[in-house]
Amino acid sequence: MEVAAAVDLRDVEKGIDALTNPRAIAKGLRDLKKPLRVDQRDHAKKAEGPEGRWPKRATKSRKRLLGRLPGAVKVTSTGNSVSAVSSVKWSAVHQEGGVAGRGTKIPARPFLWVSDALHTQAAALLRDAVAGEW
Repeated sequence: MEVAAAVDLRDVEKGIDALTNPRAIAKGLRDLKKPLRVDQRDHAKKAEGPEGRWPKRATKSRKRLLGRLPGAVKVTSTGNSVSAVSSVKWSAVHQEGGVAGRGTKIPARPFLWVSDALHTQAAALLRDAVAGEW
C-alpha cells in the first residue's frame, strides 16, 4: 500500500527567510537604542558596575562624574549592530581604572556594560522584530 501526502511549507520557508531579513534585524536594533541608553545611564545613577557598587571616591566630585559621563554616551545602530560609545576623552580611565592627570590612581568604575535586564529586553525586541516579519 502506498501513502502520499502533500505538505505546504511556504509558511515555514517565509519564517526562515524572516530570521535573516536585514530590515527586521535593523528595526530590532534601532528599537534597542533607547533601552540601551537608559541602561547605561542607570548604571551611573546607581553607581554600580557588573561586579557591584563602585569604589568610594576620594573627593566629593562624584556629581561631576555622574553628570558628564552618562550624558556623553552616544548610542547608534547599523543594520547589524547597536553600540554605546563615550565621547569623553578620560572615560576609559573610569571604565577600566588607571592613572589620571598628576598621577592620581582611579579605581575602575565601569559605566558602559549591558545589564541582565537589557539582555532580556534585547532578546524580546529582536524576537518581536523578526516574528513581525513571519
